[in-house]
Amino acid sequence: MTSTSAADVVQPDQLQISIAAPAKRSFTATAFTVAVWFLVVYLVSQLIFVYVSHMATFSWWRQGDPDKSFSHIMSIWGVMMWMDGSYLLYSTLMLFSPGPTRLTDAQIQFMVGKLFPFQTWTDSKGVPRGILTPYQLCKTILLTTKDPQPDPRFVAWMAKHKTTRTEASIQDQDPLLALSFNDGIPIGNGLYDYSSPKKLKNNTYGVYPLAASRPDWMGCIQAWANGGIEKTDKLFYWQKDSGTGIWTLAVASGQTAKSDNWFDVDNQPDNVFARYKIAYDNPVIVSFVNGAFNFPGMGMKPDAVALQNLIWAESGLAGGWIGFMKGLGDQASSDDIHNILYTTVKFPPENVAPGCGKSRWVTAAPAGVGAAAGMALMAPVLATPFGWFAALAIIIVLAATVYVTSALTSNSC
Repeated sequence: MTSTSAADVVQPDQLQISIAAPAKRSFTATAFTVAVWFLVVYLVSQLIFVYVSHMATFSWWRQGDPDKSFSHIMSIWGVMMWMDGSYLLYSTLMLFSPGPTRLTDAQIQFMVGKLFPFQTWTDSKGVPRGILTPYQLCKTILLTTKDPQPDPRFVAWMAKHKTTRTEASIQDQDPLLALSFNDGIPIGNGLYDYSSPKKLKNNTYGVYPLAASRPDWMGCIQAWANGGIEKTDKLFYWQKDSGTGIWTLAVASGQTAKSDNWFDVDNQPDNVFARYKIAYDNPVIVSFVNGAFNFPGMGMKPDAVALQNLIWAESGLAGGWIGFMKGLGDQASSDDIHNILYTTVKFPPENVAPGCGKSRWVTAAPAGVGAAAGMALMAPVLATPFGWFAALAIIIVLAATVYVTSALTSNSC
């Protein structure tokens, strides 16, 4: 019988605790943890840098979008990240951003380079400057007192004309309050006057036409070119090109155009296109008033509804500058967007250029004769029994050359 000492007996109320040595952590796990922390610190530091660098722009955006109604159309954070070259931060943000808020590099480049210089701001003397607001970026380019950051010059202009002009809701597109004009009136020499406005029921005029009303926009654009709808000494009229069928503004014969009328934004602060330095003869305006997608003889294809996207969009969709750029498509480069706004549409004059209008046979004959002469010089080399075949070949080449050359030259003028 084995004896058991008291020390060897484990009492029920005693607890045994053993502490195992911690397992050795792998190098890979440690390196991964350190890398994640470095990435988080880098992204946070970049986020702080972007915010500090563009505090004025973020403040401008908050004032222009107080209820955050444009957050589903554009991400101002994404634009600023792209602008600062924080591409890792930008790419991370885009992973969690809804599709409609994503812009191409070209669209952001145009926005930052061409539009942001027009941002509203206040100088050291307290004088407001600029015109671009988040409302214009995301909703409509047209000026309105309903903009959370209304344009002071437009507000003053509306107050001055409160007895003659009635502002309508651009979003509602109310035809009873829109600016409209009478049908074009022929004044001779192929010119038409579209700038005779119609009064509303309250005996005033609207401010802007309906977005899709091309004839009314023709009247509005003509009125701005002449200095306003109140002007009676008109210089600019609409003219239809006899060759292309395209409507453009033209100066009446014997008169000299005052080029400063269109860009006289002190008297016409409602001319939002002139406020952005956009002329009346650029592709986007000309294509809109003509309802044309492309023009004969032009290498580029303006979008006929591009201007309409600038003016207005269905509720909830992007309008204004964002709607305009998206309407041009993701393939449009920054230069494409610039060119459709800041280039001039020119058409060939009606007079026939030298060499144009002649008989196709007359213009093509020299080329045909030259080809036939070349064949004739080769005829003596041919064997005598085949002389007739050589002559027949010369005749065929002559006829074919005249035909082909005439077909080509007929489209060159």
